[in-house]
Amino acid sequence: MDRTIATEPNLGVSVNGAWPKFNSVETDQFIFPVGIHTHLLPQYRAFDFAFDVACIKEGWNEIIVFNNARFYSLITMGSLANAEERLAHSVRLVSLEAGIFQRDR
Repeated sequence: MDRTIATEPNLGVSVNGAWPKFNSVETDQFIFPVGIHTHLLPQYRAFDFAFDVACIKEGWNEIIVFNNARFYSLITMGSLANAEERLAHSVRLVSLEAGIFQRDR
């Protein structure tokens, strides 16, 4: 499978100002399939972040994706990364799929 990033990217997700979660499960499936479209194309990667439904507010909700936050914290501790290093440790977010459903236990 052709991937631009050899290792798992360091992504974090925060919902409504809560501390970001960095633990996720890589998947190749959409949360909600549409017709025959059930899986991602091989050149894309997806990560499933699970949150408690209690963090959702009525009305507007804010979702923030942190791209390599741990890598950038190392930069602020003394060494500045050049543009090539930042690019090598970054990902391009193509889409964000969000949904509310009950997982089977």
